[in-house]
Parts: sequence; C-alpha cells; structure tokens
Amino acid sequence: MGVERDRVGGARWYVALLVRVTALVLTAVVVHIAGVAAWDDHVLGLRGEPDQGTVVAVRHTPPGRADRALVDTARFGGSAWVTTPRKDLRSGEVVEVIVDPRDPARAELAGDGWPWRQIVIPLTGLPLIAVFLWRWGRWRDSEPATDPAAEGDEPVRGGAT
Repeated sequence: MGVERDRVGGARWYVALLVRVTALVLTAVVVHIAGVAAWDDHVLGLRGEPDQGTVVAVRHTPPGRADRALVDTARFGGSAWVTTPRKDLRSGEVVEVIVDPRDPARAELAGDGWPWRQIVIPLTGLPLIAVFLWRWGRWRDSEPATDPAAEGDEPVRGGAT
C-alpha cells in the first residue's frame, strides 16, 4: 500500500494557500508604505521649496511615535498632512515647511530630516512576514514519501536448487 498524502484541495492545502496570499498582500502593503515615504522625501529633495505654514490641527501620539499635523501653506494655497517627530506643535503655530509646488499636498516640516520612521519601521515587518510564511505557508506531506518499488516483496536470494 502507498502512503496516503494530503490532497490538493484538502484543509492543509487551503491553509497554506491562504497564508501565502496573506503574506503576499502584507508584503505589498509594507513595501508600498515605505516606498511612498521614500519617494515623497526624494521628490521634496529635488523640487521642494521652503514656505511658511500654519498648523491647523495636530494628532498627538504616544511618545516614540510620530505626530501628524495638518499644515496650511501660505504661498501655495494648499494644506497637507505631515508626519513629524516633533511633539511641541500646537494649532495656530507658524512653522517652516518644504512644499512641492506641483503638489502642495506633498510637504514636510523643515529640519525633520530623513523620514526613517516611515521607511525603516514598516520594513522591519518583512522578516516577520517571512517567518509567518515559513511556519504556516508550507504544504507538507503528512508522512515522508517512500519509493513504491521498494514496497514490494523482498527479492529472492540465492540461486535455484
């Protein structure tokens, strides 16, 4: 008798497929978040112009996390949500901003530096996704496969008498 294996379409197969699709989607989301932050920083470095902005609203977060602030730019007439490590922003405060003149919604506070929180922190999720995929995304046979030819009777030893 042969070793019975899990069939394609069995419960294990569906779990492995679901884990693989989830890992693929999570990887795409993480790379997208980090890529957008890196692209925005790159574009602002190339064509960003300094401007004065007024803080309209601030979303404060716990210590160690970046705050979000809605800044209304004076010269470009737009407003943008900026992510900043600064914790001292208040509504009505005037701040220096770097604004993309082609897209005033792309802005950052002057002096904030490279947005490592928006790039590096999401990318640290990639090893976790890999472990998730390695642990639950493999479709394993329930038992190791054996050679069907070896399952027959033992060969006859010795010669005819």
